[in-house]
Amino acid sequence: MKSGVLKQIINLLFFCLIGFFVVKKIPVLYDHFQKEGSPAPRIQLPKLDGNIFDSDTVASGLVLVFWATWCPPCEIELNRINELVLKQEIAPEAVIAISLQEDPALVKKVVKERNYRFQVAATSDATLANLYKVAGTPTIVFIDQAKTIRWMTTGLSPTLEFRIKNFLKN
Repeated sequence: MKSGVLKQIINLLFFCLIGFFVVKKIPVLYDHFQKEGSPAPRIQLPKLDGNIFDSDTVASGLVLVFWATWCPPCEIELNRINELVLKQEIAPEAVIAISLQEDPALVKKVVKERNYRFQVAATSDATLANLYKVAGTPTIVFIDQAKTIRWMTTGLSPTLEFRIKNFLKN
């Protein structure tokens, strides 16, 4: 009898936990939905290599990734993107990963350790993250040639590789 009650309590806690995450995720999904189809805010940042990244000069689609060095889901998603670059399935210029509010020296060290082959920038300013309504990392944004936001997601995306390849081939 006690194991049945314990099982019910565990199930109740599990569903409460799932409900909590769903309620927390809905506003983020709504913000992403609202941003899709809207003009992408311009990005001008110094990259880790010293050159300036300017989104207005990008002639094709762009995958923008807001990330942090301490974020395990960011590492997973950036490694997946890096594999696409290494396999030459996407161009390294089609991706810009922007580390948010971290020391550029730490970001450089992590990028070197992980062997990222795409463009990387670091910013201590939250303005860009606020413009894109970044609620967590990783936040991934697809920006088309017309500088319009086509897709946004936060967290792990099981369909990321498929989406990136299809987005960038158009």
